Amino acid sequence: MLEKVAWYKLQPKPKTTDEVKVALQTIWEELPREHVNKAVANFTKCLTAYMAVQAASGGHSKHTVTSYHTGKVPTINSS
Repeated sequence: MLEKVAWYKLQPKPKTTDEVKVALQTIWEELPREHVNKAVANFTKCLTAYMAVQAASGGHSKHTVTSYHTGKVPTINSS
């Protein structure tokens, strides 16, 4: 996936802050949304497991990992 949009393949390399911003925006827009959503879901799963361990061991874990409004794990939609 990243081989097609990776930073190291950019030619010419960005030299200014504005060029870096444009390059990163381009890379972000080219990432397939399903890969981004899968990464978010995997992170959410790991974070939820960590929070469960913290709660079981008496740690603080009052926050949830789901969206406040929908109760679902957030995803990033293509625009």
